[in-house]
Amino acid sequence: ESVPNFTITDSNNNTTSAIENCLSYATSKQALADYISLLSHINPNHIRPVIAFGGSYGGMLASWIRMLYPGSVAGSIASSAPIWGLPLTNFNIDGAYRVISRAVRLDYPPTSTATTFRHGEKKDDEVENGKDKQQHQQQTNYCFENLLASWPLISYYAQTEYGRSILSKEFNVCQPLKKKDDAWALLYWAQSPWFDLAEGDFPFESSYVPYALKMGLNALPAWPLQRACHASGLNEDLGIVFEDFNNSGDGGSIKDVKYKIAYGDGNIELHVDWDELTWEEMVEYSGDDDKDEREKINLLVQQNKIIEEMGLFHKLRDAVAVWFNVTGDLDCFDVLDTFGKEEEKEDSVNEVDDTVGKGNDALAKSKRKNRNLREEKSDHFLASNDSFMITPEQQQCQTKAESEGCWTPLCCNENMNLIITEARGLGGDFFWPPTHSRGTKTYNDIVSARSQDEQYQEVNEECADRNKVFGYPSPKSYDPWSRRLDDYYGGLRIDSQSNIVFSNGLLDPWSAAGVYAYGMDPTTPSSGETYYGPMVQNVTKDGSAIALILDLGGHHLDLMYSTEEDPECVREARRIQEENIAKWIHEWNESVEKRICLSPSCAKTVFL
Repeated sequence: ESVPNFTITDSNNNTTSAIENCLSYATSKQALADYISLLSHINPNHIRPVIAFGGSYGGMLASWIRMLYPGSVAGSIASSAPIWGLPLTNFNIDGAYRVISRAVRLDYPPTSTATTFRHGEKKDDEVENGKDKQQHQQQTNYCFENLLASWPLISYYAQTEYGRSILSKEFNVCQPLKKKDDAWALLYWAQSPWFDLAEGDFPFESSYVPYALKMGLNALPAWPLQRACHASGLNEDLGIVFEDFNNSGDGGSIKDVKYKIAYGDGNIELHVDWDELTWEEMVEYSGDDDKDEREKINLLVQQNKIIEEMGLFHKLRDAVAVWFNVTGDLDCFDVLDTFGKEEEKEDSVNEVDDTVGKGNDALAKSKRKNRNLREEKSDHFLASNDSFMITPEQQQCQTKAESEGCWTPLCCNENMNLIITEARGLGGDFFWPPTHSRGTKTYNDIVSARSQDEQYQEVNEECADRNKVFGYPSPKSYDPWSRRLDDYYGGLRIDSQSNIVFSNGLLDPWSAAGVYAYGMDPTTPSSGETYYGPMVQNVTKDGSAIALILDLGGHHLDLMYSTEEDPECVREARRIQEENIAKWIHEWNESVEKRICLSPSCAKTVFL
């Protein structure tokens, strides 16, 4: 049974029923139980067929409610539902970033690159030898390569005061980058918006993702991810060359995170070996530090002429401005205030709309601003209404619930550990440096590298409940493998389920945690850069649960309003969903007739 979040006491000292552990009921299990309680009230005896719809976390709930309560829900449309992102159902620790990295390779607009089809109209040899293969062999989009080359170059410029001054100018930052750490803040700032651009990669202008991340009703442009690449010029061939680490053919490659990058005519050549960056020192040590420093600056001045002609830095700046300057009114970018302070990084885990924007630290400042505004409104309401009083503990609970929404409490209470954003820079995406040590390939590698104390400390930081107000489980009960959720909902073991349509948009990072037919996950590393498989996959053998693959779908695009700009895959997905809903309703009505014997033939049989 659900209980109010906090106690309210009126001026006569009359109180509602108090509750400690105010956020302990923020669980998926409780949410589903609440839905069923409501349905039982408004639909007595479950006569009328009920169809569940949900996207993102709502999609998870929509699929799970059909699995757990098939006697109350006739069927479910579960869009962008990452129920297979848990450790025991997924092995792609960098899956989200692989999806993003494939999406930046698309044309702008990307409608010309659609490849999915419904019933296998394209034969394998047609795909292999026909127009599709020719199109993908002719590279005209270098956004992936230019992004990958940007991060080591920023790190190289960060080594000297002069280099940092160039970065400050090229990226138009509000506060100059004075320290190496400031330049690292710039690097991570420029890496941070790509997840959100991919999530909101819709064919029309949309404020959905910015609004969910407390950036107001400011709309991203249509196809914002591809626009960031193409409108900025990052898609152009800038003359950047990736080569074997030492030209020896020793296997060095982007996949191995071991390569050499030559910029322009090669006057800057950087060597990347996992998380190490080296370059040939072109200024010989003379013993005179001042002289050597001047020589280094002179060299960088000459090198920077090539980089300026190339325009890599300002193209990257213009690309991320699609997100950071969504309002169009910024004069400069406040990199250090939004990304350079550790305390703001710690605040950045707060989300408003389910899984939207998970992992985006760069929005810490805007989130904190909006949270303070909301706190001021709450305080004003409580102070101006003399009939109510609230204790500091209750205020703390209310504020946390308002500021964080459901996602953080949900993850803390249930150990809902979606691992597809656990790693990046491991060789399958355009990020650098790697987030983990060389050889890290699985979630087990990550967990095994942490001591139990380190795991407990991590949980304490993410799910802090120092005053024992929120009711989060003890860190000692930490379940890194989300085994309890796997047991409760069944994990991969859904062969006996029915009447669920899962849909996954391949532009959406969360598609890496979606449900697919066995062995047909289009987001896995072995799938290559392009998915040529069917649009409809049978998740169960009898086809009563299916997965739809939307090659040009952003985050639950199929649940958005219909527009003329919708790609064909979305139109087809909605048609298939409608077809299944009609079938479920018909089957439910037939079942009701048999169950409560409403048909004339049944009545004759009974009364005779």
